[in-house]
Amino acid sequence: NATSHSVMKPRAVRIYYRQELPASDTWDLGLLFGTEDEYRAALEQVRARYKRYREFEGRITQSARSLADYLELDQSIDLALEKLTHYASLKKAEANGDAENTGRWSALQNLGTKIAEARAFAVPEIQRLTDARFNDLIRSPVVGPWKIYLDRVRRYKRHTLRAGEERLLALAGASLSGYKQIFSQLMNVDMKFGTLTTNHGEKIALTLGLADSFLEIGRASCRERV
Repeated sequence: NATSHSVMKPRAVRIYYRQELPASDTWDLGLLFGTEDEYRAALEQVRARYKRYREFEGRITQSARSLADYLELDQSIDLALEKLTHYASLKKAEANGDAENTGRWSALQNLGTKIAEARAFAVPEIQRLTDARFNDLIRSPVVGPWKIYLDRVRRYKRHTLRAGEERLLALAGASLSGYKQIFSQLMNVDMKFGTLTTNHGEKIALTLGLADSFLEIGRASCRERV
C-alpha cells in the first residue's frame, strides 16, 4: 500500500550480466549448434552451396524437373540461413558490444546479400512464363508441392523489376540496412541512460529495454521520470 511504499528504504537493484546468471535462466544455443566450430562449418556449407544458383540461370523453367530442383536448392539454403540467423542474432543479443558477436552477425548479413544477388534472376524468370506454360509446370507432380509459393510469386509480377534491376536492389540491401546497425550499437551499447528511482525506492540502471518497459507498464509518475 501507499504507506508501506513511503517507508521503504531505497535499495540498489543491479542488472546482472548474462554470465552471472544460472544456465537454466538463459537460452541454450547448443540446440542450434553445439560449438562455434559447428556454426562455422554450417556457414561454410551455405557459402559453397549458394554458388549452385548460377547453374539454373536461364534454364530454371525449362522443365518441371529443373524448376523443382531450383526450388529445393532455394529451400535448403533458406532453412540453413534461418538456423544460422537465430544463432548469430542471439549471440549478438548476449553482448552487443562484443567484437566477435558483431563480426559474426555482419559476416552473416554480407552472405545474405550475396545470396540475394545470386538468386535475383529466379523470380523474374518465373514471372515471364505465359499462363499456359505456368499451368503446365504446376500440374507436374514434382512441382505441385510448390504451387502456393509459385502462385504468390506470380501475384507480385506487377511489383517486380527485371533481373538486372532486382540484382541491384539485392546488392543495396546491406547499405540500406546499415543505419539500423549503427542505431542499435549506439542505443544498446554506447549510450548511457543514467539511473531511475522507482515508486518502490529501487534505483535501477536504465537500459533502452527497461525504459521501454517502464513507458509501457509503469505508473504515470514513473513514466514521467523515464
